[in-house]
Amino acid sequence: MKEKDREKIALFRFKLISPILTGQVNSQKEYLAKIATETHNVPYYGPKEYVPKTIAMWLNDYRRGGFEALKPKRRSDRGKSRKVTPELKEIIMENRKEHPERSVSLFYDQLIAEKKIKPSDISYSTLLRFLKRENLMPDSPRSEGERKRFAHERVNALWQGDVLSGPYLTV
Repeated sequence: MKEKDREKIALFRFKLISPILTGQVNSQKEYLAKIATETHNVPYYGPKEYVPKTIAMWLNDYRRGGFEALKPKRRSDRGKSRKVTPELKEIIMENRKEHPERSVSLFYDQLIAEKKIKPSDISYSTLLRFLKRENLMPDSPRSEGERKRFAHERVNALWQGDVLSGPYLTV
């Protein structure tokens, strides 16, 4: 989530609690109950419904920390992988130093084939993110050029059929 989205969400939350802050509401409990019955179009998240307690927590957050407290919090483990353990990291780094030229998909498949990792240990996309973050991607792009299957200049330049011929049954 970008900072601009976090600010929009904070503005939305402030819009909901501002009548309480400015004294436009006689009963805070009734106002929160009324607001909770509506579906709100929240920036970044879309349509959502809230319980009165959530809105009251935003009010307390604002009173304690101001506008910044209304912004959604960032994850504490941001930028760290939960799946890549230190042991798994060591296995990947060791094997990547031996075979830096391999594509990521081939590298992943061979780690599994050699039983160094299990598919349940780490997914392909997690491995790809890890290799990018550690700058362990293959140095040179593939030199094959662009390949497109069944791509031709004009429509109907290539037709494909399927025929099955086999034994006949005579009754």
